[in-house]
Amino acid sequence: MTQGQSQTVIARTLLFLVLTAVLTGSAVAQVPGRELLRAAQDSKFSNVIKLVRSGVDPSQQDLLGKNALMLILEAGHPDLAISFVNELKARLKSPDSKSEPWREIQSDWVFAAARKVQTLNASDSQGRTPLMIAAANGYAEVVRMLIADGAEVDTHNREGKTAAMIAEQAGHPEIVAILSLKSR
Repeated sequence: MTQGQSQTVIARTLLFLVLTAVLTGSAVAQVPGRELLRAAQDSKFSNVIKLVRSGVDPSQQDLLGKNALMLILEAGHPDLAISFVNELKARLKSPDSKSEPWREIQSDWVFAAARKVQTLNASDSQGRTPLMIAAANGYAEVVRMLIADGAEVDTHNREGKTAAMIAEQAGHPEIVAILSLKSR
């Protein structure tokens, strides 16, 4: 098989997986090793928190680019989204400088901080972020928390809309006001 033929086979396989995911509504089912995403998609919320506490990567994304936080928000569970973000913050408790070995703990802390920021600012295949999904659904408390924890307010989706524009279009003036105060 030539290199060109191999690339064609790979491209067709990926296209098949994406189309299957879109048609079945399950982009998670096609991604192996994604327990957190499966738990979020299946509304197994106690499992979501357990998995985050166990150190599972919270920034995992399905084939459509959605992470667990996005799936939780899309499923209409703002309270779980708040718990999810709080668990991410709990992983960032200041490491004890007397602990051994300090460098390893410090490295873990930096890694957890990076994963938190990556999770809060991830975008799916449509360019939507968790902040945009929360704004569209009118979850004011989640919007406040995401902003306080580092979500980027001025990001644009594929349609060129920001979270504030999406909130306005969805009829959520309180969220538009919150986002306008934080916008650059």
